[in-house]
Amino acid sequence: MLAKEKFGESIVVNGNDDFKRLAVEIAVEKNIAVKFTDPTLENKRLELITQRQNQAQQRKFTPKEIEINLKTPPPPAPNQEVVEQRAIGEHLELYKSNLVKQLIENEGKRPDPAQGGFIGRIAAKMQAEKWDKLYTEIEQKIKDRRTLLNSDDSKAKHFRNEAFKEANSDYVSKWNNWNNEKDAAQKQKRELDEKSANERKGRESGASDMANKLRQQMEEKTNKTKDKDQSQDLDIS
Repeated sequence: MLAKEKFGESIVVNGNDDFKRLAVEIAVEKNIAVKFTDPTLENKRLELITQRQNQAQQRKFTPKEIEINLKTPPPPAPNQEVVEQRAIGEHLELYKSNLVKQLIENEGKRPDPAQGGFIGRIAAKMQAEKWDKLYTEIEQKIKDRRTLLNSDDSKAKHFRNEAFKEANSDYVSKWNNWNNEKDAAQKQKRELDEKSANERKGRESGASDMANKLRQQMEEKTNKTKDKDQSQDLDIS
């Protein structure tokens, strides 16, 4: 199972070798900014990143892809406040989901007091009131957790710092990918331009050779005609 530690940036992967390999491949393919606590998996992640960067340099783009890559702007740098609030929001969603799940496991789903007979409705109403009270407590826990995560508490600061650190790491990875593809596109564009220029020179040279050849043939034909005319003039005289 892939799980982010509550106040850390490292990823712990539990499972068989195939699952661990898949976790690393997905992390690299999706540009997920994570680090694996297992040195072997972390080394594999870095190796795959290097391979992808090399492939980006070596991959041949179509002219349309070159145009797109050269026009693609760099990824935006993360805004710390936005990153922190997004991380807090995602954390609270998961926290609330777990609390609601526990509530349903312990109390069942909230009953509808309008359903059933008279006695059933009374029982359902009492159960619904209890359920609503427990749910209100969950909402209060969410508010308290939000206040804590936005506070100067050391763990809250660490949580926010790690979120921004992860966003920066993700930004660096995306920027490197963008830069590698842009460099590769620029290089391939120069190669295509040089090829087109050489082909144009070749065509121009061929056309020039053909024109010279035709001119030479015309001159030879003209000279032969002159020689013939001069020969005829000599015969007449």
